[in-house]
Amino acid sequence: PAAAATTTAAAATTTGAATAAATTTSGAGGTVSATTAAGATTSGATTNGTAAGGTNGTATTATTAKATTTTTTISVVQIQVVQTTATVEAPDCNTAGSMSTDPTVKNAFIKTMANITGVPEANVACTTTKKFCRRRLQTELFDSARRKLATPSVQADFSVTAPSGTTTTAISSSISNTQLTDFQNALVQNLANTNYSNTSLKVSSISTPSTSSQLTGYTKCYFGQACYFDLYEANTQYEINSRAAVDLVTCGQQCANTQGCEAFEHIVDKNKKQPSCVFWKAGACDIPNGNPPGFVSGITFTAVTTCERNGTRSTFTQIASKCQRKSILGIVLALLWAFLMGFVTG
Repeated sequence: PAAAATTTAAAATTTGAATAAATTTSGAGGTVSATTAAGATTSGATTNGTAAGGTNGTATTATTAKATTTTTTISVVQIQVVQTTATVEAPDCNTAGSMSTDPTVKNAFIKTMANITGVPEANVACTTTKKFCRRRLQTELFDSARRKLATPSVQADFSVTAPSGTTTTAISSSISNTQLTDFQNALVQNLANTNYSNTSLKVSSISTPSTSSQLTGYTKCYFGQACYFDLYEANTQYEINSRAAVDLVTCGQQCANTQGCEAFEHIVDKNKKQPSCVFWKAGACDIPNGNPPGFVSGITFTAVTTCERNGTRSTFTQIASKCQRKSILGIVLALLWAFLMGFVTG
């Protein structure tokens, strides 16, 4: 979903009558227009010597002004971003969980990374999640050698865009040269005005930074990750936009210009058997949410990239797959055959 475009009607001039209502239309997608209805002019009528909306038998006129139309355009371009992950140990799972969903904590992480890399806060994107909070029995099954819980933590995933005059190499170097204690001290300072100002925290790790290509207007692109189409409903949950070859940016721009497009899949197939640009809609193939139906990663036979648009995904409703339909049909036929055989043999 894209940010809605909104138009506010110009103030109406009214003399002794009510102002005509105007409607506003908001849309999702790259180029969206929102227009308010043009106002009409209405004259008051005289009743029993007093005009409606007027006084002393004099009719008055109510006029609404015409509103202008505004247009919002999303321009998709390819950029280079630096990605890294910081893991911060918390006292317990409840604290880790509440911190991971608190926007003030997210802002503290953003401010800390911006200070370390020397970029504006607007150039830092961050998502926070709770980690290592499985139940004890589950943990022991997966890690019987240690027989103990991993420390509850908050994981902060960063994407840093280089501003003009700064390179991704310089940003990566700043992250790599940052000591864990320096990051921890800066984070604690930036949490001073939050509910976690006195919380005991420990930065346990900062991953080696990596550089990848991303698109403006999209939260993240997943290279080598996609979903099989046959588990989704054509033209409802996915839509083939182009079978002819288009580049990644063009596919991203077409998705941004299309209402309901929540992500897109770009495929480079030398054998030309796969479509080049496919839109994901209605919450389908939600890779960030984890393991969607038909999900596949590490694709090597063709170059495929799935990119998620900024915004919140729709609620996904799964359909019965072709295999499930065949299985159900097979069971019904088998039961029918058994019934007929029983009837014939008596």
